[in-house]
Amino acid sequence: MARLTGFIAGLARWGLGLCALLLILLALYVSLGRQFIGLVAEYDAEVETKASAALGMPVSIGSLEGRWSRLAPVILAHDVTVGQGASAVRLDQVRVLPDVWGSLLARAPRIEHLEVSGLQVALAEDAAGKWSLKGLPSRDDKPFDPEQTLRQMQQVHRL
Repeated sequence: MARLTGFIAGLARWGLGLCALLLILLALYVSLGRQFIGLVAEYDAEVETKASAALGMPVSIGSLEGRWSRLAPVILAHDVTVGQGASAVRLDQVRVLPDVWGSLLARAPRIEHLEVSGLQVALAEDAAGKWSLKGLPSRDDKPFDPEQTLRQMQQVHRL
């Protein structure tokens, strides 16, 4: 009986020690995240370049801001322009919540939540059976490809 009590006491001690270690690591993650998320504003040129490469069209960001919400970073881009000329789309605000753990596991950036303010989109089919997406910038050299658009949307967990 004494051995069983000693085993349960040791197991409880290990369990509490593990919980304390996890709590310390979580506090370290949140405090470092809060310190470094403010530095996002300095990387607006790099973000514009990466977004332009990912979308295949020019992207212009007025200002970039980083915040911390619960256990995740939040990136806010204000006055965003996608495309150029008459087909350019201007967005008031784009709110991006990165998927931190998914990005680490995939070793590539993943977006968990993407929120766009000021966008109206309509999918239409003309008489010839050609699909067009109205409200988004169009690429004159390529027709609209729904499969490619759906594939790109799979990188975002929730849109």
